[in-house]
Amino acid sequence: MGLFGPSISDHYDGAIRAMADEVMNSIAKERILYDRERLTTHLVHKYAFSEIKPTGLDRATPNDNGTEILIRIGVEKHTDVPKLLGLEGQSVSSAPYDLGYNDGYIEYRLTHFNAEQAKEEVKRISNRIIEQEIHPRNEAVRLGNERFMRELNATLDEKTRQLKAGEERRSALEEQLKDLK
Repeated sequence: MGLFGPSISDHYDGAIRAMADEVMNSIAKERILYDRERLTTHLVHKYAFSEIKPTGLDRATPNDNGTEILIRIGVEKHTDVPKLLGLEGQSVSSAPYDLGYNDGYIEYRLTHFNAEQAKEEVKRISNRIIEQEIHPRNEAVRLGNERFMRELNATLDEKTRQLKAGEERRSALEEQLKDLK
C-alpha cells in the first residue's frame, strides 16, 4: 500500500490474480485455444492501466485576490488518471501538495510565487509536475504492464496446455470406447 492509497504495484498484484482466476476458471476453452489475440486484448483492456499522456499546459488562472494561481495541465482522459495519481475522490483543494485531477486536467494550486516572475514560475511548475508526478507513474505503469503481459502469456500457455492435454485424453478414451458398440 502506497502513501496515498494502493500503489500501482498493488494494482498489478490484484489484476494478475484476477486475470489468472478468470483465465483458469471462467473463459470458454474455444476463446483460449482459437481466439487468443482478441482475448489478450480484452484482458489487457480490462486489467492493465493506461499511461497518463499530458497534452500540455491548458491555462493558469489567478484567484480573485491574486494570492494563488491554479495551473491546469491537459491530459488524455481515461479512468485510470485519478488512480495513478493516488487522488481518487479528492479535489484539488484537499489533495496532497495541492495536486488534483478534474475531468481531463491535472490541477496544481500554486500559492508561493514571485508575482513579477509568475509566467516563468507557472512554466517551471508545469514541467516539474510532468517530470515528478506523471513520468514516474508512467514508468511504473510500463513496468506493470510488461509484468502483466508476461503473467498473462504464462497463464494462457498453462491453460492451453491443460486444455490440449484434456482433449488428448478425451480423444484417446473415445478411441478406446468406440469398439464397445
